[in-house]
Formats: sequence, structure tokens, C-alpha cells
Amino acid sequence: MSHVPKKFVGLHVHSTVGSIEPRRRSGPKRKYSLNEAFFENIDTEEKAYWLGFIYADGCISNNRLQFDLSWKDNDHLAKLACSLGTDTPVKFKKRENHEKAFFRVVSRKLINDLKRLGLTERKSFTIKFPSEDLVAKEYQHHFIRGYVDGDGSFIVRPRKDRPSNSYTFKVIGSTAFIQALQNIMIDQGLSKTKLEIYKSDDISKTIATMTYCGRLSVAKVFNFLYGNETMCLSRKKMIASQSINVATEKK
Repeated sequence: MSHVPKKFVGLHVHSTVGSIEPRRRSGPKRKYSLNEAFFENIDTEEKAYWLGFIYADGCISNNRLQFDLSWKDNDHLAKLACSLGTDTPVKFKKRENHEKAFFRVVSRKLINDLKRLGLTERKSFTIKFPSEDLVAKEYQHHFIRGYVDGDGSFIVRPRKDRPSNSYTFKVIGSTAFIQALQNIMIDQGLSKTKLEIYKSDDISKTIATMTYCGRLSVAKVFNFLYGNETMCLSRKKMIASQSINVATEKK
């Protein structure tokens, strides 16, 4: 189970008064600015994308939203900070020879909105795909792209037996989430694929991996996720785009 992300392994009112009108905050006076109402409604690509990314890589606890990612993704966290209207910095940390990007914002309202949208603490085994009343169908592919940028991967490898590459798309999550995601992929013309199910020490908690192989299937995934996008993790899109480029050339 070496391809499983580390996070899945081993798991068994204060107000201030302005000069014009009062502005309420969800906690003590802020050190950093923040648009606490950002996730009130998922009505744009930007909000749907970041919600998906938080579903995958974010952690909520004690009115805090935080990320602890590879430093190579520090620019992406800076983009999230910009969307949230915060000047909270992305901090550099080093742990056991690993360079990490750490980002945290504190807001009772923001966390309550995220919980209403389906986020939970210790969510790896329990997260469910959001219903259409939370994320409308027109924004689903943006939400999924955000999730894939966190817990999905596009893999391009040279073949040993022929002068061409192999193409693979993988995504991991709670079994309930991945089953719902697979149904959406089937609606996009992809075949039903066998899910790999992994159990924790508590056998009632499972995670699943969904895999699509072959340039045509992966190209379909690419077209679905990246259609009309303006937000993505650039390094992942660059790898994924190889499948659509090859599929186009082969026609």
C-alpha cells in the first residue's frame, strides 16, 4: 500500500466598531485579515475548487483550518490565502529532511461554514461527497479538480515493451466519497472500474482508490476536470495534459 498517502497510514463574540458601522467578528481582534464569509455559498469556480482542495488536504480543528504540505506547493497555498482575503503568511518548516509549507487561519464562522458543507475533523475515513444543494452540478468538476489536486495523481511512465508511455489516473478517499465520485465519472462516459478497498484497524472504516488506465480514459478524465478551468495546481495539470495531447495526436 505504498501509494497510499501518509495521512491514511496508521489510522485505526467579540465586536469592533468602525467609523461608519459596526463589523462583527467570530473571535478576538485579528492579527491578519480574512474574508470569513468566503464559504457561505459555493457559487463560483473559485469557491468550489478550494472546497475540494480542503476536502483533500485541509484539516479543521478548534476553529482552525490548516495545511501542512510539501514546500513545492507553497505558491498554491499563497493563492488560497489570496482567495480567502488574508495576509496570513505561508510558513516554511523543516521536519526530518522534509521541507514543509504550513498555513493556518482561525475563524469560527469559516469553520462552521465548512462543517455545513460536509467537512469534519479526522475526515479521512468519513468524508462524503457533497450533495447538489451544497455544490451545484455546474460546479462539481471544479470541486473534483480541487480534490484531485490534493488526493489524486496523473502518472505517465515509459513502457518497457514498446516505444510509448502508459497513462494512469488515481484518486483516493473514503469509500463513500470515491463510490460517489465513480458514479459521476460513469456519467462522463467512463467505465465502471474496480475500486481497491483498504481497511483500518477499525474494520468499519475504509478508504478506496479509483484507477483509470490508458490514454483515452485518462484523456476523458482530463477533459472533464479541466474544461473551462481558471484554477488548478499547475504541475499536476502539466502531467495530465500529456494524455490529452497524445490522444489528440493519435486521432
